[in-house]
Amino acid sequence: MASAACAVLVRNAQASVLDWITWHLALGFKRVLVFDTGSTDGTQDIVRTASTSLPVELHQANHWRGTSDTIRLMVTREAASLTATAYDWLIVLDADEYLDPGDSLSGLLNRAGNAEAIALNWCIFGSAGHKARPSGHIVATHPLRSRKSLPDNGFTRLLFKPGHRGTIAEPYRINIDPWRIVTPAGYPVQWAGKRAPVEWNEGRILHYICTSEDESADMPDHLWRHFDRNDVEDLAPRRFLQDVRSLQNTFWTKCLRNAAGRLALMAANKPLATERPERDSQIPERRDTPALTFRRVRPTQHERLLLSPQYSPTMGRLQGWVLRNRQNQILCVNAERQTVAVSQEMTVGQVLLLAIIQDNLPNVLTLSPIDGKAFSFGNIPSPEGIAAIPVQPCEDGSFFRIPSACGIDDEEFAPISIPPASLPELAAVPEADTSEGVSLAALCIWASRTERKPQDLQRALCLLSPAASIELHAHMPELAPFLFNRN
Repeated sequence: MASAACAVLVRNAQASVLDWITWHLALGFKRVLVFDTGSTDGTQDIVRTASTSLPVELHQANHWRGTSDTIRLMVTREAASLTATAYDWLIVLDADEYLDPGDSLSGLLNRAGNAEAIALNWCIFGSAGHKARPSGHIVATHPLRSRKSLPDNGFTRLLFKPGHRGTIAEPYRINIDPWRIVTPAGYPVQWAGKRAPVEWNEGRILHYICTSEDESADMPDHLWRHFDRNDVEDLAPRRFLQDVRSLQNTFWTKCLRNAAGRLALMAANKPLATERPERDSQIPERRDTPALTFRRVRPTQHERLLLSPQYSPTMGRLQGWVLRNRQNQILCVNAERQTVAVSQEMTVGQVLLLAIIQDNLPNVLTLSPIDGKAFSFGNIPSPEGIAAIPVQPCEDGSFFRIPSACGIDDEEFAPISIPPASLPELAAVPEADTSEGVSLAALCIWASRTERKPQDLQRALCLLSPAASIELHAHMPELAPFLFNRN
């Protein structure tokens, strides 16, 4: 079977680079090459972390100078050189471009036959009215696109065979004779200059030029008006999101394991910000008298950690519930392992979603399917079959509100008691040491115990104060989905 690799040009894309990588791996690409043109945010940290569990490589591209076309040419040459002997096909995209291969990537490649390249039209999506970019995968949050008649949709990207290309002279036709380029359906392209007739049924490039007003603030008004097209709702690309989220959960499990170790190192290597001033600071370090020699011995950093209340917090009682909305529907996981609200009578393949509440932490909800298997909960990370979310009580007290990032239309639920069920093994999490929540220093102390597991760190991150979340994000930008999916 034909194999394919993809490459992407990025700069300051920490909010979307993981989504881009996992989207294309979920389609069936065997290797992702990320060319960074000079990011100053956490983009490179995220890519490096991803490379420990996924077939991803980071390549520095900030040494190339020139226009965007010149840099794209250099990246295309380098990507073709790196993949020519190992892969049959290659595509080079920008960070706001996502391939939609039609029925499947393998089907798209098979239809090409002996052609040298496949021309994939742009399909330009609009901002969907977002002032600020919402959390979650852009394919889920931006469902509105332009009509086919928009002239810019005639532009294409090439999925091409990188072998034996020679020196690539320009980044768009890749030295390929026009008659050797086919449409996604496998027919010769009827070129009209640089454009091709728009064909989306068998494959296209989802192009998210306008993501939100805030992110596009530097775009001239006339370009914003031209590209912000929200004419047609198109939900078809969402069919790949389940596989994307499954890959992301693999990545997030790795992130949480790494983060627990890094937090423990931070606790061991820096003074404890939560320590109280010494009451006996006037006692000298040493005193010698004829009858007695006194020497003050201070506890080591590790001993002070052991004495901290955050090191061994109190574990409250755990109780399992199911969640029911105001329409009397309950949350469960369907056969596709997605979370849905259903009537009381469940169908074959559906399993209850357990909501686990710790009595001394009523504002943190831990969710796990009753069968303990992996599942998807909207844009909320759920590595190892567990998701943790903060919740807010509603005015009537019996219902609470879950974050919109969970992807459930009705966001207000009440816990309903059920017979005793087998609950996942959970540990105590740190208690708030500030009026706003848990500080980063307290989290580090808590994490310094060796048995901290990913599901416990998930729950602890829900308790961080806003300031601590921002501070931790500066150290570990890959944890953003655990820190900011709160609304």
